Amino acid sequence: MIKYIIWTFLLPIFLFSQNFNDEDLDGVPDNLDKCPHTPFLSEVDKNGCIVKILTLPKEAIYNSLIFSYTIGINHDKELQNNVKQTIHTIALKFYQHDWSFIIQTGYFKEHSQEGLTDTIIKLKKHFFLSPKLRMAVGGGVKLPTDNFKGNKTDFTLYSSFSYYPSKKFSIFAGYSYTFIRDKKVTINLTNSSNAYIGTGYFLTNYLYTDLSIERYKSKFSNEKADYYINGSIYYKINKKLFTTFSYTIDVDHTNNNSISLTIGYKFW
Repeated sequence: MIKYIIWTFLLPIFLFSQNFNDEDLDGVPDNLDKCPHTPFLSEVDKNGCIVKILTLPKEAIYNSLIFSYTIGINHDKELQNNVKQTIHTIALKFYQHDWSFIIQTGYFKEHSQEGLTDTIIKLKKHFFLSPKLRMAVGGGVKLPTDNFKGNKTDFTLYSSFSYYPSKKFSIFAGYSYTFIRDKKVTINLTNSSNAYIGTGYFLTNYLYTDLSIERYKSKFSNEKADYYINGSIYYKINKKLFTTFSYTIDVDHTNNNSISLTIGYKFW
């Protein structure tokens, strides 16, 4: 049963007993807990052992395989010809205990140009630092399946944190750094980076929304860092299906925005 359900029944006992201790907040007293230090928001059995981890949609889901399809539209009204790009992305995500593996690729169309996007592979290790605090670190490779001139294999390092002050409220942050190996065509290139921080709220067990601000420094050396505001809504349709709607706007150039819709299926 889920932790907050257990708490509902055990709260009166907690208030009237001085001997009730539950360090990991899973609703099972420490003297009966056979699996101490379970992560916050976990679904546990009567022995306090994990059945399933309830977590942010962007984080790992305990022992699962997920396929997702995303259609996104990027719009930049300040560029010539009122540039609008449509991107179709597919991703396969495998989570096993505290490891996650992700591979994704896609197809884009922009006016008369179209083709494959780069293929991205990520591997992350997840750490439960405390019942309420989690961290993930990892690395990735971007394979040059997009055939633009000078495109080469790039490598990225990832790190992220998430903190749950309460069962419904979350705070998250992350940073990534990409080692660019693309060849110069017309503009000097440099390594790129991305950082973000945001907050989220579980409206129900099936509905989650978040808002974040992001700083992105592109690989083009003549461009300054851009800031974006991102918002998303995640809805769990049933045990297998989920959907996510996301919207992003450029803080400095409000005409630049993107919108996307994701449909996902959880095999297990």
